Amino acid sequence: PRRPLARRVTAVKACVHELLAAVRRDDPDGVRRELDLGASPDAEKGLGIFPETAVELAAGRDDVGLDVLALLLERSGRWIDRSLAYAARKGRLDKVDMLLASGRRADDVDENGYTALTYAAGDVDLIDRLVEAGAPLRTPTKYGETLVGTLLWNGSREAVRRVVAIGGAPLSLGWTALHTAVVMDDADGIRRHAGDRLREVPSCGTWTPGSVAVAMDHAHLLDLVDDPDEWMETALFADARHSLAELLRRGASVSEAPIPSVRSVETFDLLVAAGADPASRDEFESDGLVEDVSIEVLERFLAAGLDP
Repeated sequence: PRRPLARRVTAVKACVHELLAAVRRDDPDGVRRELDLGASPDAEKGLGIFPETAVELAAGRDDVGLDVLALLLERSGRWIDRSLAYAARKGRLDKVDMLLASGRRADDVDENGYTALTYAAGDVDLIDRLVEAGAPLRTPTKYGETLVGTLLWNGSREAVRRVVAIGGAPLSLGWTALHTAVVMDDADGIRRHAGDRLREVPSCGTWTPGSVAVAMDHAHLLDLVDDPDEWMETALFADARHSLAELLRRGASVSEAPIPSVRSVETFDLLVAAGADPASRDEFESDGLVEDVSIEVLERFLAAGLDP
């Protein structure tokens, strides 16, 4: 027969399972009941590399309301977790505010050097709130990534302008006044800081002034780019359609743009018109569709004959 302690442990585990189920249903009464039965909102449960707590689950789901999150936070005794990052990734400013009020810190850094700000998905209001709460703007991750670089790569152009404007330019990594002038599309600044040395300005990691122009979709600044082929992938990932069209006009090969990384229907159509074959199996042996591909883009691939 099981010992009483073992039975209690089993019962608590069952409560945690039911608590997570109640969170997924957005059921405040069910959440309260399981908490009263002893389920911990901080207990991790689930499969995969990152099992979730009930707090993290509630923070990261759009279909779970503030009432449920508030109930969990009342019983939570943990202030360092992934909940703030999950809420930021969903762009939920209301949940971010609630989590910050509960004691979560905007300057907490995970094992890879990421903060909630890294996951803010280009939401300017959310970026401002996290920075106000103490999130670091210029700290690189374990992999050398910067906030500005991440936002550029994701095509979050308004957020890039905001972060640079409030002091987030990674100066220690070689960011220059020319980079800033390109971000802001400041023609006078570009002339003043570049002169005749447009292509000799130090890069910020892999971000040269030319690649910044590509990612910011400033097609009229692509004289900063020497080799059109080199920046096709940047234009694609940043969904910079004007830059992509200009690079193609300047002779870039469509094969330099991995079409599985397409993020919008307009970019898909542009590449297909330029000769890309979205149904080519070779394209998908090295690159899968991007994680956040839209239904509309997926429908385009299926209509073109892609066999998933």
